[in-house]
Amino acid sequence: MFFRIDSHASRGTRGEYNSFHMVTQGPVKDTLTTRFCGEDVLLWENCSLVPQSQILSHPSTRAFISHWGYSLVFESVIGEVPIICIPQWIDQFTDSRMVEDVWGIGVRVEVRTISKNGMVKCLKMILGDGGGGKKMREKIKAIKEAIMEPVGPNGGASKDFKRAWRS
Repeated sequence: MFFRIDSHASRGTRGEYNSFHMVTQGPVKDTLTTRFCGEDVLLWENCSLVPQSQILSHPSTRAFISHWGYSLVFESVIGEVPIICIPQWIDQFTDSRMVEDVWGIGVRVEVRTISKNGMVKCLKMILGDGGGGKKMREKIKAIKEAIMEPVGPNGGASKDFKRAWRS
């Protein structure tokens, strides 16, 4: 799993899923250190730039947990990784609704009601054997193919670009 968020997302992972990487940005490091005092299993870094698209494209990344802006949705689709959305403000609520209700490529958790059981339920839905995660990955792959076709070598966008370049 790949977290790109504060400690909200990590609820429920300790004990259920010990293989994850948490990345945070800015002054949150001290908060996380305090909250996870003694939790040696938690692997995370504090950094200003993360090769997120490379991490999401890695075959061992099976879930992406974040607050969700639209660009993160695209990165997750390109990496073919199911999404757990924890929307916090503005467009993130709309994005998470699209991810779960319209496209079916992830699940959302409300930040004000997030709990250990809620996170475990979402993780089991994506990572478990129930087939939910498999269906999400199939839908993500179909969306990725639909997105990539126009920009491929024979796609309409590529042809238009070549025509415009020649003019």
